[in-house]
Amino acid sequence: MPGESLKNSFLLCLGSKKKFFIRSNVVGAYRRAIDLIFTGEDEKVIKKDLHHLRTELELKLNHRVYTEGFMFQGDDNLQNYEGNFPSSEWEFCGQVISSKALGDKFALKIKVHNTLLASDEVEIIGPGYKTESLSNLEMKDEKTDELITEAHGGGGEKELIITCDQDWPALSVLRRKIPKIAL
Repeated sequence: MPGESLKNSFLLCLGSKKKFFIRSNVVGAYRRAIDLIFTGEDEKVIKKDLHHLRTELELKLNHRVYTEGFMFQGDDNLQNYEGNFPSSEWEFCGQVISSKALGDKFALKIKVHNTLLASDEVEIIGPGYKTESLSNLEMKDEKTDELITEAHGGGGEKELIITCDQDWPALSVLRRKIPKIAL
């Protein structure tokens, strides 16, 4: 039964103190997984897609090793406190504030949360874990309309405009692949 494959391969423990980015990714992936299970698709297709979603969460989010949490009573491994925290090559870098149609493209107003470079490999994640990959970003300062090549979040609360092919609702999140530093 497909529901069993979800239960057995996709259980995660979410604490109440997880950040907005973590929650939005995990909830989106769960929503997509639940919808997938009830589509009536072939079980092989469902398992493949569930595996993809789990891999996405494991590789693209910083997290403790996932456990079954408090799902089953009496388990000794309710949470992982052993310090085994895999580090992701991806980081949260912004969120969509609004979107405006520009012919066949869309101008997204982005609130920057971490460094974002025009050369970064970026993914936008929307409801239901819908994603779009972006590269060679054309970024404009939201206030001055000047082209920029980097933006920094944090205390400055930088907002910028990027153009993409799809419309994205407010609160969709952006993550960037952290560039490897050559030593």
